[in-house]
Amino acid sequence: MINHVLDQGVSKGVAAEGIVSAMAARRGGAPGFVLCVGDDRSDEDMFGALASLCGGGGASSSSSNTTTTALLAAAQVFACTVGNKPSMASYYLNDKEEVVDMLHGLASSSPSSRLRAAAGGFRYQVPPPV
Repeated sequence: MINHVLDQGVSKGVAAEGIVSAMAARRGGAPGFVLCVGDDRSDEDMFGALASLCGGGGASSSSSNTTTTALLAAAQVFACTVGNKPSMASYYLNDKEEVVDMLHGLASSSPSSRLRAAAGGFRYQVPPPV
């Protein structure tokens, strides 16, 4: 059993909204790509907040900034839950190995990954189970 102790009004949804809003303010526009992956109940707040920011009508954990909502509507947002279960996430991956495979695929397809590969590459290892 996992117990989360949080201050009242704080959740992963509030954090996700704050991060997207800060990025929008810093860059002068929302990010073009958002990837959100989670595997437990507390991640549902995050999935809902991103759906709400995208105009998907998800249950947001705080009042969304209208400007951020309008900007994020144009972004590519991918919310993935780990494990096939009911979720507000639009996508699911079966296990942590599939998460790592997806991240490797994204990294190898990005322009900067070709530069890293030319400079010696990088390696990520899945941590052993606890």
